[in-house]
Amino acid sequence: MRKFASGSYLVVGLVGFAFLFGMAFWWFQQHAFYEETWAEEVVIAGQTYKVIDWRGVEANSSPLKMRACFLLQDEVEAPPVLDAEPLVGPGWFTCFSAKTISDALAKNYAKAYLAAANDPPGFDRIVAVFPGGRAFMWRQLNFQGQ
Repeated sequence: MRKFASGSYLVVGLVGFAFLFGMAFWWFQQHAFYEETWAEEVVIAGQTYKVIDWRGVEANSSPLKMRACFLLQDEVEAPPVLDAEPLVGPGWFTCFSAKTISDALAKNYAKAYLAAANDPPGFDRIVAVFPGGRAFMWRQLNFQGQ
C-alpha cells in the first residue's frame, strides 16, 4: 500500500487547484462583467454624429473595458489625437482589433480623435476613424485628470 507521504495526492490536488483557478481567472477577465451596449449616435469633441452598425461592450468593473465598433455617416470635424493607443479587448469581441487599429494609426491610415476628456476622471474616450467611416472607440488613461 502506498503512503500519503509520497506526495502524489498533494501534487494532483495542487495541479487541479491551479487549473481550476486559471480557468476562473480567464473567465473573469474575458467574460464576466461585460455587457453589450447599443447606440445610434456618438459624441466626438462636443458634436453629435449619427452611427450605424453599432457593436459595443462595457463593464462597471473598469472604465478601460469599454470598446465599440461602428460606422460613422458623417465626416468628423475635431482636432486629432497623437497619443492614441487602444488596449486589447476580450477575445470574443472580434470587431475590435487593437493591433489593426494601432498599425493604421501609426501609418496615418486612420485618424484618432479625442471624443471626451476625463470621461470618467482620469480616462479619455478616443475614437479612431478609418477611410469610409468605419470607426472604433475605447478609453485610455490620461494621467492628467487624477
